[in-house]
Amino acid sequence: MPLNPLSIFYSVPRWEFSPSGYIHISWKCDPAALPAICQAGNFELVGVSLVNLQAVNAAIDRLLQADRQLTTVVVTNLYRTAVAQQDFVGNNCWFNFITAMTFKAALHTWQRVPKPQQSEDLFERLIAPSLNIQQLLARFDPEYHPNLLVGLQAWTYQVVRYNSFTYLRKNGDPYFGLSNLGIVSRSSWVTIRTALAGNIISTQIDTYKSICKVFKIYLARSTVSVNNLTPTDWQNILVETQTQAIAITLEELAATIDRIGCLIRAHHSLTIEEYDDPNLFISIVEPFDPLPDLEPFDAALCQIFDFIDKFINSLPPKSQELIALRHLKQLNQVNIAKTMSIDQSQVSRQLGKLYLKLLDLIHTKIPHPDGNKPQKNSRAIVALQHLIDKYFQQK
Repeated sequence: MPLNPLSIFYSVPRWEFSPSGYIHISWKCDPAALPAICQAGNFELVGVSLVNLQAVNAAIDRLLQADRQLTTVVVTNLYRTAVAQQDFVGNNCWFNFITAMTFKAALHTWQRVPKPQQSEDLFERLIAPSLNIQQLLARFDPEYHPNLLVGLQAWTYQVVRYNSFTYLRKNGDPYFGLSNLGIVSRSSWVTIRTALAGNIISTQIDTYKSICKVFKIYLARSTVSVNNLTPTDWQNILVETQTQAIAITLEELAATIDRIGCLIRAHHSLTIEEYDDPNLFISIVEPFDPLPDLEPFDAALCQIFDFIDKFINSLPPKSQELIALRHLKQLNQVNIAKTMSIDQSQVSRQLGKLYLKLLDLIHTKIPHPDGNKPQKNSRAIVALQHLIDKYFQQK
């Protein structure tokens, strides 16, 4: 993302998922957000294309260098104006701000996900829930941090990260983002018993259950979260555990609860299929540039849309439904799978094959603009997906 501190209000993220599991974020300029920023800072962007992110960044950089207080003035006025508003529709600045913080939280979470579990669908689910503008403005305390922008970013980051984890836990991954101790604290007795059975020798199961019971009761009574347990809390838990005639040390206590959480996680872990088959795509060695705006190329677009139209109409009904659900209804792969009563992995593979067939059709009809050999890589797939989206938008 651009380093300009105000760019978070006028930059819009785009993302692509590579076969290797790498998430690349590119940014576009939102011209609709700039008038509010200019008004808040009492300045004008003269002779600058408002759709050119690089030019807008350079112009605002110059203004910020000339006035060190400009960032504070703009953010304060944007915040005051938004708080005074009754209707939040069209408030692009704060929508862009929340979106950017959601992507930042998603990327940090993504780095903690094991490689085999990384997929396009998982990242879609990480960025799906977001803080709405009304929640942001109603719940945030401007005294949260001396610097208003820093405080807004820190507070929003924590909230959207919590929302993402909550969303994932409700939609197929109940323990996402939890430590093993957190898993034990949130698991039912049935879940704990089921995870222990077959993994712990029968003579130890009652002991492990008793340890969990003391741990969970202590957390409920003290209202302390597992992330905030102090050495004193652990000592209290140990004393209560020893009253159950369980001979255990402090180190063994924490290790045992951690092991139980690990067993519960393993018992409930869901396999997340990879989105791309690495064998189908050519690796990209050059850096990915933001996709160019497609609207100026009307003639070429019409030709491509005609190919897309013929291609879709030639498909079997199920394939047509698949394309429509993804690009007309804008459903993610999990929801498509539920709608069509198939596995998410099937959705991924079928979409991948359709994209490659359509790319082959377009490549045979339209020569590459630079005379180069057309590539069937992730960059081409992302560009094609945007074209299909636009095809359905103009129908």
